[in-house]
Amino acid sequence: MNQAFDVLFADRLASLTADLRYHHKPSGERVAPQIIHTMLPARDYSWQEGGECPFVRFAIYGGVFDFRRPESFKVVVSAGIYTDGDIATGTMEIMEFSRALSGLADRRSFAPFKLQTPISFEIGDPRSGNEGLQPHPYYYMGMTFNFIMP
Repeated sequence: MNQAFDVLFADRLASLTADLRYHHKPSGERVAPQIIHTMLPARDYSWQEGGECPFVRFAIYGGVFDFRRPESFKVVVSAGIYTDGDIATGTMEIMEFSRALSGLADRRSFAPFKLQTPISFEIGDPRSGNEGLQPHPYYYMGMTFNFIMP
């Protein structure tokens, strides 16, 4: 849990999503997801609907410091797209995005930290009774990662 980890994790996310292209509503173009550490930018006077999409946001949000045990921490990843297609297209696109991000499990070393598996994920609204529902034309997914220092 240090700046080197932040850079490595962001680089890994960028490499996994580099070939993906999703609709960017303000420009009308298909663009690669932007990688954002910690928070989406605040909405100001220049905000345009759908302007933040596509995105991958990651944040370290918890962990354990213990005197004689290795450091451990959790990272949450949120991803979102805006689709210019129908519901089937939006569903297909967020599933594609999710599969690309699952590639983090293929290389678990983030020296000196190691990603633990399995990785949990949620697609759509995680609230009870709404599982998997998406607010079309926006589609979201989330993943939770646990890291240890072996």
